[in-house]
Amino acid sequence: MTNQITVNEYDILNKAVAEYIKNGQITLKCPRCGDNLIYESFGSVEIIHCANPTCIKSVRRGI
Repeated sequence: MTNQITVNEYDILNKAVAEYIKNGQITLKCPRCGDNLIYESFGSVEIIHCANPTCIKSVRRGI
């Protein structure tokens, strides 16, 4: 499995973040394995990742 996130995967992760911010939950599934996606926020850091710890993860930092 590759560490690179494809454009399609990135779009799904962005939609999942927007869905969480709007609704407080994520119904979209991981684009790689179909497991649940989890959103976490720590100050200016946002993390969206698969429930499977060896799958996809995206970390975003703000100012």
